[in-house]
Amino acid sequence: MKDLSVSAGIAWQIAANEAVYSQYQFIENEHLLIGICSLDKILLLASRGELTLWHLEALQSEHAALQSILGEFQLDTIMLRRRIREKMGKGDYQTASNVIHRSD
Repeated sequence: MKDLSVSAGIAWQIAANEAVYSQYQFIENEHLLIGICSLDKILLLASRGELTLWHLEALQSEHAALQSILGEFQLDTIMLRRRIREKMGKGDYQTASNVIHRSD
């Protein structure tokens, strides 16, 4: 998983947390989309000085590109995240470790 951009790495971490929280055995495509759509929340946290300037600028640039693309389709990341979570619902997997893998 090396060679990911700043935003992709953060989105991946969010996806893994989302999969565990929603009790799925694997990180599914939908979890990755939720991670990507959560970058706006990370920008709010990043403004508190928790990222280096280089990371913050990279995140801002990638987030702006994402917003531009989604804006063309009149998609809002908050509503998109909520709809995906509704559609997926809760899983029933109880993890015995802190490791979660990507689905096929």
